[in-house]
Amino acid sequence: MDSEDTFNYLPADHYVGFLKYNFPDWIQVFFIPTLSKISICLFLLRIFKFERWRNFLFGLIGFIIIMHTPLTILFLLQCTPLNKSWDISVPGHCFSKLSVEVIINIQGVISVITDLLAPHSRYCFS
Repeated sequence: MDSEDTFNYLPADHYVGFLKYNFPDWIQVFFIPTLSKISICLFLLRIFKFERWRNFLFGLIGFIIIMHTPLTILFLLQCTPLNKSWDISVPGHCFSKLSVEVIINIQGVISVITDLLAPHSRYCFS
């Protein structure tokens, strides 16, 4: 066994199946945090009645939607046709691996920023 085979834990015929089911998993990585953050903001809107803070939370909800929607669409459209994302034998083209990593990292940074903004914003606006 050479060094290239060291990290191949799946047989080649199972790898396409893994990638096929891994693709929707990445989509939920985009959707679940977005919906959770919007839900938390809506919960905070019900609790606190400070007008400036409510406006900030509505803005934060808008920011979350505006930033995560295009990133999710870009991730979905990374390959043409879509099934090329998990089956490299299909003719077509895809974004580079670096481009996909940049999309995922931008989503992660935005997610962290919104995690930090929401709970601490109350002290700025009360």
